[in-house]
Amino acid sequence: MAPSAYTLDFEKPLQELERQIEELERLGEDREIDVSTELKLLQDKLHSVREDIYKGLTPIQRVMVARHPRRPYTLDYLSTIFTDVIELHGNTTYARCIGCGQAYQLDWVKRRFDEDGGAPNCTACDEPVKTATISFGQMMPDDEMQRATALSQACDLFIAIGSSLVVWPAAGFPMMAKNAGARLVIINREPTEQDDIADLVIHHDIGETLGPFAGN
Repeated sequence: MAPSAYTLDFEKPLQELERQIEELERLGEDREIDVSTELKLLQDKLHSVREDIYKGLTPIQRVMVARHPRRPYTLDYLSTIFTDVIELHGNTTYARCIGCGQAYQLDWVKRRFDEDGGAPNCTACDEPVKTATISFGQMMPDDEMQRATALSQACDLFIAIGSSLVVWPAAGFPMMAKNAGARLVIINREPTEQDDIADLVIHHDIGETLGPFAGN
């Protein structure tokens, strides 16, 4: 396992065990020998050490985990629970040209920024490249909006997760579903303006609420 700048100090024992597991797996493949017994011992040890570490976190370590750059976000939970996600506002895991729509990896954007000292332009059309999110003034994607509208009007259950429900037009989909006869569930830490029309409201942490459904 390659060293990571995102590995916290108290997680380094886990990184070392993962490295040993990878090396053992390669050894078994290269020499065509059975390493299943040794592999099982290391995997069990990894599981035990991970459990001990995270059960004994100090308050500051809990904050470090909660603010980790690679912590799971709402989209991570959704992609684990659901097989088809419509991204109305895009996401920040990659970049896209605002002209032709060509996608770019963030590593490429960072390299170009470091080399040129500014945001890169598209190699295909020379228009600016930015994170693949919808910014103020940009049009909402037509295909995604049409699909979201159709699904909202046809669903039996609409679950609004981690949204203040104040940004339109996306905030209109829960009301659209409710008006079409669907049950409405809202999961958000803070109250929303649509709580009154919901059939179930859960004011709680999203990770703790959805974690059991996402699995380990």
